[in-house]
Amino acid sequence: MSSKQKKKSVILKVPQRHKETKHEQAGHAHKGLAVCRQCHNTLFRKEWHHPGSKIFEQARIAQGGVHFIICPACLMVRNHLYEGEIIIKNIPAKYETEMVRFVIGYGARAQKRDPQDRVIDIAKTKDGYRITTTENQLAVRMAKKIKSVFGKVQISISYAKEPYQIGRVVVFFA
Repeated sequence: MSSKQKKKSVILKVPQRHKETKHEQAGHAHKGLAVCRQCHNTLFRKEWHHPGSKIFEQARIAQGGVHFIICPACLMVRNHLYEGEIIIKNIPAKYETEMVRFVIGYGARAQKRDPQDRVIDIAKTKDGYRITTTENQLAVRMAKKIKSVFGKVQISISYAKEPYQIGRVVVFFA
């Protein structure tokens, strides 16, 4: 490869949980509201809500003020961290654009259900795609849905050893 053909790759770091559960990662229970500075999601009583939800009415009753923080999903994106990884290999050309649309749509629906579930990146590789997500469960659910939608697909799910919480799924079109 010539120097012009080499592409600069982004190094993604793996998050390390230090034996804390998912609900402990959501943040400390602030009195009142905690609002993400980037995505404007709101943390109220240890639960993340979309911006514009009716949580502000309940928070006004509870009182306690507004705190500005950066949510865990935005931190993961900013620090190039991920918990779920899907590697899709050997995609037939006729399914390639449909696959990308499916992943984008599935990620949007997941984020609508839970504001902390996000597709971080969809990267084209030489033999398929590499998709990273903020949650390892999201990657597994997405791979299983790909298998049910596209049919002749083999999936292999593996998890990293403690203390890492990485779920890797390889999807191979047969």
